[in-house]
Amino acid sequence: MKKKLLLVFCFVVTAAVVFAGGGYSPPVIFSSDGRILIEGNWQGTITFWDTETGRIIRTLENGGPVYTLNINRDNTLLLSSDFNVTSSILWNVSTGREIITIEDLGSDAIFNHDHSQIIIYSIDNTIVFWDIDSRRIIRTLENIGWNIRFSQDRSQFISSVSDGIALFNAANRREIWRNTTENFWYFTFCPNRNHILASDMRNIYLLNIQTGNIIRSMEDHRWRSQLIFNPDGSQILSSAENGIIIWAVNTGRIIRTIENADFYHISFLPNGNIIAYTNNWNSGANTITILDASSGREIRRVELE
Repeated sequence: MKKKLLLVFCFVVTAAVVFAGGGYSPPVIFSSDGRILIEGNWQGTITFWDTETGRIIRTLENGGPVYTLNINRDNTLLLSSDFNVTSSILWNVSTGREIITIEDLGSDAIFNHDHSQIIIYSIDNTIVFWDIDSRRIIRTLENIGWNIRFSQDRSQFISSVSDGIALFNAANRREIWRNTTENFWYFTFCPNRNHILASDMRNIYLLNIQTGNIIRSMEDHRWRSQLIFNPDGSQILSSAENGIIIWAVNTGRIIRTIENADFYHISFLPNGNIIAYTNNWNSGANTITILDASSGREIRRVELE
């Protein structure tokens, strides 16, 4: 059975496996301060790199192929999941020690807004809220669509539905609005909670969070591997074939294009600059690159061990 993906880019640093032509691409995340790169692999190893020096900090054993990785905002807790089983492991980031394995609830998991709960999406279209302190389920939402994105405070979530996407109240699963105009395959909340970013295979769309109506569309026919907001929600970064495009949210126009940049994973640093990871499986020359977002100029490049 092909697993559905749970990707949340705006508020909790997270990553999931990407399937390209039936293959496996390892999940990769940066810590919120950009100081640590974490990558999982098919062999079940999770590796932590120091992005300043390129040195390995530590490795963890996941027990099976790593399906998703998720780190909380203060970089103290890590969630990893196994591709072969419906379980997640909660780790202490500073010590590398396993805190607990959550069995048989699903393998797509994120933290809630205050890190007291883990929200798990199951393959039977159920969302489970699991309390870390008591180590038990405290709430369950059933009959949820696939491809879930939560807001920062976890009070709302967007879900794919049969004819489009819909915004729901997370407390009672009440549908707030539904948009059926396009075949959206990706969507997420803007940091300032004013907009929702959505995309199909052709265009990028900015939606009104109150109504779900499309405010503007940005044409981009290239295949996009990532689509994220900058920290203040004023810009959109699109990682496409052989380059990065930066868009202005208020106009929908392209601000800058960074060509000939084949990055595997990108993120914004707290200061607004871009941090990017290149994984060259053929040469093994894996690198971290820091880019100035205002000019596209390379600030620093670090080769990983």
